[in-house]
Amino acid sequence: MQTNKEDLVRATVMAAIKGAAPSRELINGILSEMRVSGCFSPKNDHDLERWRQEAVRATQAAFARIDWELSDNGELRPER
Repeated sequence: MQTNKEDLVRATVMAAIKGAAPSRELINGILSEMRVSGCFSPKNDHDLERWRQEAVRATQAAFARIDWELSDNGELRPER
């Protein structure tokens, strides 16, 4: 059985939840790079903004499935 990207990210986040420091650092690093590159910043171009919003919503949904909340500005925390 082949593992897809979402499964790999889910496994990494689950390891981070269990206290695996390197996994937590990886996730934080990825989200930090995404924030710096503007993934969570609104775009002036309508089509680019629509694509950005869809990508952020999909990422939020992926984290929500494992009981983590990703804010619109890219901050990650356990769901309340």
